[in-house]
Amino acid sequence: MHSTACGTCLLLAGLVSPAVAGPIVSNLLAGYDEIATVRCDVHREATGPQGTVRRLSRVIWARPDRLLSETFSPLRRRVVSDGTTFWSYVEGDLWGFSRAVAELDEDMRRSLLVVPGTPMDLLLRWATAPEREQGPPSNGWRRIVIGGTPAGEVVLDPAGRPAQIAIYRPEGGEEPLAVWTYSGWVRSSGGAWIPTRHDVVLRGPSEMLRETTRFENYRVGTPVETEEFNRAVRALQHLRFTNEWSVIYGASPAPR
Repeated sequence: MHSTACGTCLLLAGLVSPAVAGPIVSNLLAGYDEIATVRCDVHREATGPQGTVRRLSRVIWARPDRLLSETFSPLRRRVVSDGTTFWSYVEGDLWGFSRAVAELDEDMRRSLLVVPGTPMDLLLRWATAPEREQGPPSNGWRRIVIGGTPAGEVVLDPAGRPAQIAIYRPEGGEEPLAVWTYSGWVRSSGGAWIPTRHDVVLRGPSEMLRETTRFENYRVGTPVETEEFNRAVRALQHLRFTNEWSVIYGASPAPR
């Protein structure tokens, strides 16, 4: 998840209105359509029972399906997609992963569609899910309950921006499984709002994880040349790649 909460989490209260709201999620996603390129630096800090891990990355993103993401710490990792082929390599591994973009699974394909810094990773999962507005707006704020899998809610601020997104626990209960809170808004020349700070609280069965992601030097619409991606691909040519995660990570194919 492109993705994060600060302050007190909003909890569900009262009954959900039976009236079906308009296509809130679809409208939010459509607002990002005008963004064609993004450059930014990404600072992510995650704190849990095992301590704090900090990650620093540089990202170049462009439509369609082009991505260059270089993570410098704690592990050096390069992810490159030139629009046709996807590559991922963690320094020190014997193999990297590569597959045609058209053959990527849904989660990996979505990673190329998400505009960096936006909550699209969550919203794309709910693009066709039923929506219900809980209660009338309060001081301009609106709460939209999403009936997807997983179910969740989107809280809109008076400007109509997704200020907070929560995912419900499958087993129910008052506390959501995860809450993202967005701030540090910047606006593109076309009017799209992008939060440059994401704070997330993840509640596991016995522990809590807090993560803050900051998108710095955020630039929308700056020129991105094809050669930037081609050069990154050439830098990987001396490495070995496979299209099966199990070759790299054995019985547990999840990438690091």
